[in-house]
Amino acid sequence: MKKLMKICAFAIAVFGTVSVLLAAVTVFVTSPVAAQGLANNDAPVVCDDRNTIVSSLSEDYKESRNSIGLANSGSVVEVFSSSDGSWSMIVTRPDGISCLVAAGRNWESVTQKIGQRI
Repeated sequence: MKKLMKICAFAIAVFGTVSVLLAAVTVFVTSPVAAQGLANNDAPVVCDDRNTIVSSLSEDYKESRNSIGLANSGSVVEVFSSSDGSWSMIVTRPDGISCLVAAGRNWESVTQKIGQRI
């Protein structure tokens, strides 16, 4: 029973954090304010055609896609990163418009097995 509780706690810690982030992104990007809204740091949200956004991430920041997922809303969530640690998250809505919703530095790709300590 204790082992099951530890596995559940781990799953909640890892997947709960990701779920909350994706839920927040989904709500934010599908809201009418998204195209002209402000992110947490008061930076404008950048929305454009997906090819334009991806080209800019590739050319300007040398970032390539390393993660992709489908949100419950039907939006596609992608994380791009570079070898120097810069990263960006975009969400592409079903209508084909992509929005840059987060970016930062010090990205690390990690592989973790279920049950392995964080």
